Amino acid sequence: MTWNLEGKDGASERGQAQRQKITRMDADVLVLTEATMRVVPDNLDSATSSTIPGSESEVRFAIVAASELRSLPVPELPMAAAALVTHDKLVWLVVGICMPWRQVAPPWPPDAAPPEASGPEAWRHVLNELDLALNRLRSENPDLPVIVAGDFNQTLTGYIVGSLDGRERFA
Repeated sequence: MTWNLEGKDGASERGQAQRQKITRMDADVLVLTEATMRVVPDNLDSATSSTIPGSESEVRFAIVAASELRSLPVPELPMAAAALVTHDKLVWLVVGICMPWRQVAPPWPPDAAPPEASGPEAWRHVLNELDLALNRLRSENPDLPVIVAGDFNQTLTGYIVGSLDGRERFA
């Protein structure tokens, strides 16, 4: 299951509703973007990215699993998370990311994209760093199936979010 929680406070009514829905869904692996970790049921393990600047509990991305999960470092991208998730005796490499949105980049962690980067330039910068991270993680885990999930902030058709080259990259 993947879900953009849009940073709703876990203590709020909406946050509590999200927590209840996550619990009822009983998903084996969840990928959450803009997640307040208070919405994650206590019996689940997680790997998380950096917190969003100005927020003590909201992370850009979280991988949450009911099964065995081992968090992996992603120094290339503080706004990404990676984990080895074991499900039904199969180990998956799960990588998640929350990409920049539209013309304004989100607040960057100090060691992420250059502060002057915004819009399509920021998106391309993060995508290049994601490529580096994926190449490294795949070389360290060569025989594992890979899942890349998250909020890519790109549409392929219809309401246009992102950039033309971003849409072409996913097509």
